[in-house]
Amino acid sequence: MPKTILYIAQSLDGYIARPDGSLDWLTSFPPPKTGDYGYESLLEQTELIVMGRKTYEELLGFGIDWPYTDFKTLVVSSNSSFKISTENTALVSDNMKKKKKKTAN
Repeated sequence: MPKTILYIAQSLDGYIARPDGSLDWLTSFPPPKTGDYGYESLLEQTELIVMGRKTYEELLGFGIDWPYTDFKTLVVSSNSSFKISTENTALVSDNMKKKKKKTAN
């Protein structure tokens, strides 16, 4: 069985994104000048990238070349009509259940 490694950008208080989905807290800092802190080594061990639709859209919005062209990438979404625009990337939407929104009584 392949090993699974979770790599995630998380703030010190445990958040991944702001309530509106924004990652501005992460992108407001310049990249480190002292190295990549093991990121290249992690990628050398990686065979598959899995991310949610919102993360995929955020990455596309950075205005950079798609960083995962050498990897098979899966984008998970409950929206089966979502269009993928990068090479070697596929949409996974089968058997995805949407959360029911809670309503006030």
